[in-house]
Amino acid sequence: FSDSRKTGMKALLSQRIAYWQRYLKRSSFALGKNFTPRRFANFLAVEIQQRLLAPRVIGLPYSVFVDPANVCMLHCPLCGTGCGHIPRKRGLLTYDQFVQYISPLAPFLYTVKLYNYGEPFLNPDLASMVNFCSSRKITTHVNSNLNALTPQQASEIVEAGLDRLVVSFDGVTQKAYSSYRRGGDIAKVKESIRLLNEAKSRHKRTTPQLVLQFLVTRHNEEEYGAVDQYAHSVGAQFFPQPITIDPQNKDHLREWLPVNDN
Repeated sequence: FSDSRKTGMKALLSQRIAYWQRYLKRSSFALGKNFTPRRFANFLAVEIQQRLLAPRVIGLPYSVFVDPANVCMLHCPLCGTGCGHIPRKRGLLTYDQFVQYISPLAPFLYTVKLYNYGEPFLNPDLASMVNFCSSRKITTHVNSNLNALTPQQASEIVEAGLDRLVVSFDGVTQKAYSSYRRGGDIAKVKESIRLLNEAKSRHKRTTPQLVLQFLVTRHNEEEYGAVDQYAHSVGAQFFPQPITIDPQNKDHLREWLPVNDN
């Protein structure tokens, strides 16, 4: 074999291995706490058809995004919602609308992700939506900036059975945090994390699992280690992420691209 063919075969083998690793991870999840024969049969049908590149899938989604709110109180400069670049009508999803959408899918769903283009905790029915899913053994995830959480909401969301909460936590100091999370208050975020941990202790729950997502930018990269340390101190997972920038936009590259390669 030529060197180029060997390289191509290695790349193909790596892709196949990565695919089956992802597949086995999804399969082990599908056989976990949310397992029912009906759910798993639907999962296998969808996965097999995806693998076969079927033009029409016979099956239903086993994971969905549902946005409780497409509004937010922050003005993050690279976010379509924060910048006001998304033209669709703003509003909150009602509990009845949520139930109407999820009910037909519930027997097949493993996960409902209650977030997308807004701040989920602005919706007063969020805990009820989580509880609806929990009562049907559906895992729930929420992503939040935690600038709107009240003590009552903290207690309700824990009691409802939320499984995973990813918190936008882009610095331990207000200067670093607000360089991107404009209009946000890092002290409020820290207080919200304390309220959630207190509620978990009070209700004797281990969930939601807390994940602190740290978007690394030119303005906060020096606080990488401090955020990692803080995450461990509050029992959260540290999840650093590179900020998404259009490589063709030189202004954004100059403004946001980290300087430190490490």
